[in-house]
Amino acid sequence: MNISRVGVELWPGAESMGYELTSDLMAVTIADLGAHLASVVLRLEDNEELQINVGYPPGATDGTGYHGASVGRYANRIAGSRFELDGVAYEVESNEGVNQLHGGPDGFNAFAWSADSETDGDTGRVVLRHKSKSGEMGFPGKVKASVTFELAGNKLTISYRATADEPTPVNMTNHVYWNLAGEGTLDGHELTVAAAAYLEVDAANIPVPGPPAAVRGSRFNCNSGRSLAAVVEAGGYDHCFVLDADAKPQATLRHESGRRIDIATTRSVCRPIPANIWTRAAAVLLSKRNVCPTRRIALTLVTAPSALARTTWHPPPSPSSPATKTLAPSCNHRVTRGQTPENARMVAGRPGLLRH
Repeated sequence: MNISRVGVELWPGAESMGYELTSDLMAVTIADLGAHLASVVLRLEDNEELQINVGYPPGATDGTGYHGASVGRYANRIAGSRFELDGVAYEVESNEGVNQLHGGPDGFNAFAWSADSETDGDTGRVVLRHKSKSGEMGFPGKVKASVTFELAGNKLTISYRATADEPTPVNMTNHVYWNLAGEGTLDGHELTVAAAAYLEVDAANIPVPGPPAAVRGSRFNCNSGRSLAAVVEAGGYDHCFVLDADAKPQATLRHESGRRIDIATTRSVCRPIPANIWTRAAAVLLSKRNVCPTRRIALTLVTAPSALARTTWHPPPSPSSPATKTLAPSCNHRVTRGQTPENARMVAGRPGLLRH
């Protein structure tokens, strides 16, 4: 295991320091700015290397697209950029029409995080930390957030944690995009998702009233695998899938070369909550509207709907949901990603309301 302090340019002008973790099987680069997963490189035969994450497109001038960024406080959308918590109405800063996306115009991805590294035998680890002030982007409470990137062989583990000094919604995740061919379109890719239902959304990608819709008989049925080329042609995905908690893995991204990423989610280590109010979900972004519509896919593991509010089923805790429950002061999000031509795994946990 080797760890090096390196310079990283996420897009022209967005320069950051970072760490490169290198094992015998793969190398990853973590940028301090936005706690980005800046690159994931496989070591192939004959000393060849292949980058399988997709960075910002040429000509990018800002962090639009969140390529590999750590997003928060609240990943995904807050409908109308407002929510009520403990009888108090809060308005947060919007950055997608009237809605807020991924924490607002200056979410966690917009800040340089403090970073340290360490090695433990064949394991390398980078820990990044960020402090969010009370009132930042309109959210109540101070939040101390951290993310740990750990590389051991061909397994990359990403663990998010946060604490707050008063009740506040928190839902962090990594927004990395994948292309297992390394370049070109998503032709030759197949997506499998173990999910019996998904959340229907309106034109603004806000979930519509009603329970999750069944995938059976629809273009959202990926239980047996679905060509991403066909998915793009049919209009793409920007939806949450309600995952089968017992399936292992719950999702798989395959490429005709034999490269594969397996995805599994686990519940976080927050204090136990009645099982009937929890539903695990994965947000899958693949749309003709994307900047690079056929070149990348984001498999963002979250446990909230793709937006807060207007849901009548029982979602995980959200600022606008009557099913909201109180979590412990420390809520962990665990994401395990190991990228190899044979296999990779990702694990994610729940978002929630942090209460001191």
